[in-house]
Amino acid sequence: MELRLANTNDTEAIKKLWAYSFESYEPYFSWYFNTIYRPEQTLCAFEDGELSASLQMIPYQLFLRGRCLSTTYIV
Repeated sequence: MELRLANTNDTEAIKKLWAYSFESYEPYFSWYFNTIYRPEQTLCAFEDGELSASLQMIPYQLFLRGRCLSTTYIV
């Protein structure tokens, strides 16, 4: 198994996997991939050269006890 960050060439395979796993309701699907998704924030798992899993690490500002903390959440 190969683990690596995605690149722009992986985007279509990631979209296909997402649609298979979570469905692709519009307009959310297009909005997510046009607005939120970034290849450089996506970890991919490949088996025999085929994408088998992806994990997006989305930057997020968490407000906790009067403080703003920079973190990520996982999709």
